Parts: sequence; C-alpha cells; structure tokens
Amino acid sequence: KITNAITKMICEDVQPFSMVEDKGFVGLLQLLEPRYKIPSRSTFSRAILPNTFQKSKIILRKEIETSISKISLTADLWTSCQTESYLATTAHFISEEGVVITKLLALHNSVERNTAAYISEAISSKIISEIKDMSKVFALVTDNAKSIINATDLLKLHHHPCVAHTLNLVVGDSLKIQRSVCDMLQISKNLATLLHRSTIAAATLHKAQANLGMAEHGIPQAIVTRWNSSLHMLQALLKQKNVLTYIAQEQSTIRAITYNHWDIMASLVRLLEPFDEVTKLVSGHDSSIGQIIPLIYGLQKVLSETDAPGVGSISTQLLHGLRSRFGVLTSNNFYKAATVLDPRYKAKFLPEPDTANVVAFIRLHAETSLEKVTRSETLPMLSPNTSETVNGRSVLHLIQTMTSSDHLEHDSNLDSLDIYMAENTTPMTSNPAKYWKSKLSEWPSLSRFALTLIACPSTSVASERVFST
Repeated sequence: KITNAITKMICEDVQPFSMVEDKGFVGLLQLLEPRYKIPSRSTFSRAILPNTFQKSKIILRKEIETSISKISLTADLWTSCQTESYLATTAHFISEEGVVITKLLALHNSVERNTAAYISEAISSKIISEIKDMSKVFALVTDNAKSIINATDLLKLHHHPCVAHTLNLVVGDSLKIQRSVCDMLQISKNLATLLHRSTIAAATLHKAQANLGMAEHGIPQAIVTRWNSSLHMLQALLKQKNVLTYIAQEQSTIRAITYNHWDIMASLVRLLEPFDEVTKLVSGHDSSIGQIIPLIYGLQKVLSETDAPGVGSISTQLLHGLRSRFGVLTSNNFYKAATVLDPRYKAKFLPEPDTANVVAFIRLHAETSLEKVTRSETLPMLSPNTSETVNGRSVLHLIQTMTSSDHLEHDSNLDSLDIYMAENTTPMTSNPAKYWKSKLSEWPSLSRFALTLIACPSTSVASERVFST
C-alpha cells in the first residue's frame, strides 16, 4: 500500500524518481513505518511505474467498455521551450454510476510537422489501441487551429470549438479598438511588471500597505494568451487604488494612474466580470455543450444591461464578437439538442419555431419512437426552481430565473421525449448525468443520446491542463 501511494504521488505531483532517495523523505517514512523498506528509484522507474501504467490502461479500457455514453475527446498541441512538440488527448464519458469521467488518453511526442493528416493519424492510433471501436467516439473538442479542425474531418468526428478559446478571441479583439483602453492597459501592465521585477518598488508597496493598515498583496501580471489574467490584474489594481496613488507621489519610478484611467479601468472590469464568470463555468470538470446556448444568451443579456461609461465602444464590440463568433455555433442542432436534453434548461433558451425542429432532430438520433408509453395521467412534475435569489449582473442567476415549466396533462400515446419535455426543469444545482442515469432503464435510447451530449465538454481545457503541471 505504501509503495502504491508513493507511485501515485510521483505521478500526480510530477515528482522526480530521485525523491525516493532524498534523506528527508526516507526519514519521514522510517518515522511513520520503521518496518517499511522503500524500493530504489531504478525499481520505481523500471518496474513499479510501468506495471502501474499497464494496470491503469486495463482499468481505463474497462471503464470505457462499460460507459453508458459515447466518448468525446479533447486535443491540444503544445511546444516546449526546447521546441519539442506534444499532442495531448483526453477522453470524456459517463460511468455506470452516472458520473462524468475525464481521463488522459495519450500524450504524443510529435516528431513531424503537425499537419491535419499527421494529427488525425496520431489521434486515431490511440483511439484504436485504447477505445477499440471508432463508432463509440462522438466528438472532438479543440481550439480553432485550422490543422486540428481538418484533422477532425479526416477522423469523421463531430468537431466542437473550445468555448473558452473563442471567448478569449472575442475579448482580445474587443480590447484593441479603443485607444484610451489600450493606453490604460499598457500603463497597468508596466506597473505590474515593475512591482514584480523591482525589489525597491515591491518593498515600497508593502510598506505603504502596512502604513495604511492594508493586507499585503501583490499585483498579478497579465498573460498574453489568457485574457482573464488582464481582468485579474485590473481587479487587483482597483483594490490597491489608494495605496498605489499614495506611493506614486513618493516614488518617482512608479508612474501614477490618472483619474480618467481609473474610471476606464472600473468600467472595463464591470464589462469583463461576466465573461470571467462564464469562462469559469465552461471550464469546469462537468461542463458540457448543453450549457453553451444558455450561457451565451445570458452573457449577451447581462452585457447589454451593464452600464459602463467611457468604454461604450468596447461594449458594442463585445456584443458584436459574441454574435459573430457564436452565431454559427448556437445554431448547430447538436448544441440545441444538448440544451434541450439538459433537464436544467430544456427549450427555455430556444426561439419557439426552433423547438419543433430540435425535437424532431432528437427523435431522429435517439429513436424515441421505439419508446412509446401509453397512459392516461398527469405527467410527473419536478419542483420548479423558484427559490434562487437574482443578481442582475450574474449570468448564472439570470439563467436561474428563466427555468420553469407549465403543468401539462396528456391522454394519448406518448414517447419518452414527450414525457420528458412536459416535466418541469430541474434546479440549477441538479446533476443532469444523474438524472438521465435514473431514466436509463425506462428510456434507454433517449437516455444514452442525452448522456452522450452531456459527456461532451464545452472546452478543450482538460487537454490544455496536461501542459500546465
């Protein structure tokens, strides 16, 4: 057990094998269990870890074989500082227990040019070796790089663009159009960089914070590839506004932020906070493509109602970016079906004429006509979600106010989809995978189709995180 625990720690924490021979670690183990003799690092690397790896592969194959949904994949390319290229692929599915499972399927060292043909071959070889049956794979979620999109076509899989990456493009493009915003951001970035690189400036900041009775906090730097890092930097600057104004008067090397720039900063933060909220929601472990339409709808509505003086052109561009970049995506039938089959949303976020078409699309793919139910009774209703408090600037709270259904009674020959659509939406805190797991024996075709859509993540964050350890 101890050896297995050490092996797990080495893998999960990305520790070097040499740690098992570190004096402190060996001393700790002797204190906890004097009878235990720790294997050498060569034993771990040549025998124990390879054996653990093979066992893990067997477990993964078993989980995939017994999953109650099809498999969705995410993939991401990354190049190291040593210009070595890697391709990470993750698998997402619903377990027998109705739990969303995420597993690293492969980490491939790319030794050739990353063309669509090469990427598709690298992914398909792992699918064949681990999943066995290509028909069990539903979709591939990636960023918007052309080569990886073309690779998806070669694999004959549904392609879903990473929502977090698309949001990054929307915000990044919008922040470039207003000169005063660009100037404010550059001044803010220069200040954050100075406070990180200059020990004198950092000491001055911490001394001023102590003098003003404030907790000691630094200013995070903005990262080019992550728009929300700029938001977090601005939020930190606003919290430290008084102390930064104070030290700018005392320290000539620290450039003062003007009153106008402080006002622009506050307005910009108000505009971007809902984007940060949505980014966090879609990047969660159990986020699915069924959340995209409600979240983008909510984001557009919150943004249009947000008062942000001084950055009106940014607000307009953000709304334009959402419509242009997500317009095609939100008109996709699979996204609409995923929303309708999420019991928290159903058809609440679709235009009424769309609902009949989406229901027909679901019937075609889920074959619900085979699941006829004849009964004369009031259809079962779940408790509507009416107890949530509403914050006008929260996308999630806005969505919560829109999810309720009317009581419906039938005396006809119904199928599983009819009954499902007649039920009330479930609370926002409910688990859609658990809901459909509970319906699997009663409505097998519809449930498996719904679970496949729920298992499809809305971002490729899982594969990107492989490279952030």
